[in-house]
Amino acid sequence: MDLFKKKLIPLVFMAGIIAVLTVATYLTLSFPSVKLFSECFTTSMYEVHFCASSKQYTKYKSIPNHLIQALITSEDASFFSHHGFDFDEIQKSFQQNLKSKTNKRGASTISQQLIKNAFLTKEKSYIRKFKEAILTLQLENNYTKKQILGYYLNIVEFAPKIYGIKAAANYYFHKDVSDITPVESSFLVQLLPNPKAYSRGFFQPVVSERVFNRTKLKFLNLYYYKRITEEQYQAGLQELSMPPWSEQIISPETVQSELEDVEYLNQAEEQLEVDSPTEESSPEETTPLEPLNEEDESNTQ
Repeated sequence: MDLFKKKLIPLVFMAGIIAVLTVATYLTLSFPSVKLFSECFTTSMYEVHFCASSKQYTKYKSIPNHLIQALITSEDASFFSHHGFDFDEIQKSFQQNLKSKTNKRGASTISQQLIKNAFLTKEKSYIRKFKEAILTLQLENNYTKKQILGYYLNIVEFAPKIYGIKAAANYYFHKDVSDITPVESSFLVQLLPNPKAYSRGFFQPVVSERVFNRTKLKFLNLYYYKRITEEQYQAGLQELSMPPWSEQIISPETVQSELEDVEYLNQAEEQLEVDSPTEESSPEETTPLEPLNEEDESNTQ
């Protein structure tokens, strides 16, 4: 009998592994192909028509660098170094959720969020997470970081029924994407956790205090982490002093204390987002990366 059990256990174990691999293979074969990004298709999440060869598509080279930097600094600090998953953020998210006994803080990267928007639904299940992980790996293996950023910015929601950076620039500023300013880039990026809510704060004589503070913080991040020049910084402060942003003078002196405490303010803003969960978030905000040095600049152009 003991001999029978010794032979049976390995067989059961092997049968279990074969069953898991069979199911995984079946699921993988039924997944959509990330190669659709090279074609034209309709996304699953919001039924956005995506076509990289159309005139409505904004190419990466037409997107201002300060918009790219605002997005990365705010939403996915390790984007250029990770391979689809930010394991440091996953660990922080796990620890914070364990401590708070909630599941509010996520750790999705831009790559993961692109997959969600393009191919997945709002359903929450282990199968969806598995599908997301596999497709994210395939995305990173088939496309460059610049291509992924371009795809993301052409799909993501910026207001109700407003998808993609081209539509957003026209909707808010009546401009072409290439003409938006660092302040306007900061505004667009601060929308991402909850575009439905934060877009409502824009169409007033002066934007709401919440939207203004979020926009200003994203802009200060750009300067603090050396993503914009001194000239762009000074021009941005003047811009923030005028409608629709503000009716008070915003000068280097008035924001100096905020600039010195920018990392703390980022953490406070992140916690506020966690405490006020959004309906369907874009990449969860992460602790911003270290100030850019000259050697790193070539990796972000």
